[in-house]
Amino acid sequence: ALGKPVVVDMDDWEGFGGFNDVMDYPFAWKAFFHFQEVQIPRHSRAVTVASKTLESRVTDFGVPRDRIFYVPNGPNHLRYRRGDVYDGSGIRERYGIGDAPLLILYTRFFGLDMGEVVGIFRRIKEEVREARLMVVGKGRHGEEEVMATLVKRAGVSDSVVFAGWIKAEEIPLHLAAADVALWPYKDTIINRAKCSVKFIEHMIVGNPIVAYDVGETATYVEDGASGLLVESGNTELFAESLLRVLADEDLRRRLGERARERIWARFGWERLVRGVERAYARALE
Repeated sequence: ALGKPVVVDMDDWEGFGGFNDVMDYPFAWKAFFHFQEVQIPRHSRAVTVASKTLESRVTDFGVPRDRIFYVPNGPNHLRYRRGDVYDGSGIRERYGIGDAPLLILYTRFFGLDMGEVVGIFRRIKEEVREARLMVVGKGRHGEEEVMATLVKRAGVSDSVVFAGWIKAEEIPLHLAAADVALWPYKDTIINRAKCSVKFIEHMIVGNPIVAYDVGETATYVEDGASGLLVESGNTELFAESLLRVLADEDLRRRLGERARERIWARFGWERLVRGVERAYARALE
């Protein structure tokens, strides 16, 4: 960079084993992406990483530990403000959900098993017949259509709403309409390496979250206090945890309030920026 000190930020893993394996890039692109993921940090004065998994990988690349700075993601201060309260009643009315118990899946679809998600929801329906599921987001290759087919085969299509891709200003309203959020992301390098903004948005609006204990979820969620964590792949316990939250209004309120408090207190940018400042100070030494 013309002799200037460079600070690199890594917020996911783009190389082989990561996004290279799920994107339809030409092989030459994949080889280049992998090369840059490994080599650029080695030649940088400092590296900020959004997850502990990335921190470990960058260390394995040979980057000295005193040049690596862990800076997870925090709330977008241009879109959200601490203390804001979001009302999802209008969203419920728009989709004809009424007062039915509502689960929400906010996703781009890669990193989760759609068949597993449908199976979990079918299990919920066995206990709570009036339960509904809202799916917010759109896949890169029409994955939402695949999921719609799975939902139909499972016999629960009348209880699932596909909201698709929505405007940024409507995201918190959709999330706030839900009683509980699902975060059933599998134990893969992509999910371990990323620090999901979608997960943060669930916490901002105060959603109680049931999540697989993968990657940064345990950093953000205090199990039993600001959400419920489940071992990856344990679909029965995942469903039981969702049913537990749906059945207990006080638990939903406590989990949601604690999630909202924690995301601002622990991950507000007025605190996270210190790590960025230390990285630039290291680069300028």
